[in-house]
Amino acid sequence: MNILIVDDKASIRKEMKKNIKSKGFVVVANEVKELSRQTASATSEIREKLENVTGVSKDAATTAESADRIKKSADTLSALAGQLQEQTHPV
Repeated sequence: MNILIVDDKASIRKEMKKNIKSKGFVVVANEVKELSRQTASATSEIREKLENVTGVSKDAATTAESADRIKKSADTLSALAGQLQEQTHPV
């Protein structure tokens, strides 16, 4: 803290304005710092959510591929069962 001895009103007003401006700057700087912290936190949260969505999307794609393979296997088994039935019970 600066201590000045001022002997006239104009100088007193000038020093008061300087102090108010510097305090204002500190308030603004603190607000900017807090907004920066909030932005970093929100960015991290968004990243986590995107990673979750990506994981769910990959799981859904894997499930769809598995379902497709199961359907193909079922179709193949059904065709084999039909052929086997024809061989054991000719028409």
